[in-house]
Amino acid sequence: MCSHLSSELKKKFKKNAIPVRKGDEVLIMRGSFKGSKGKVEEVKRKTYKVFVEGIVYEKKNGSKVRLGLDASKLMITSLNTNDSKRFRSEKK
Repeated sequence: MCSHLSSELKKKFKKNAIPVRKGDEVLIMRGSFKGSKGKVEEVKRKTYKVFVEGIVYEKKNGSKVRLGLDASKLMITSLNTNDSKRFRSEKK
């Protein structure tokens, strides 16, 4: 489940896409929330959905539900640097 990288990150890692992880900051590029920014709350590999904080929709009964987004419709603007294994695998 990879997402596009911003132009600065493309230059730094010499890659066009990197797998999304919890804590990354992303920009939504498609859909009704296009242009919104947020931090990744959860990544569900089973359903191939990424949940971004603040991206919710309201149902007819008034309850709010998180919206699962496709990873290909996102652009990573900032990476979560807490995991050292992530960067070890990216440099290969």
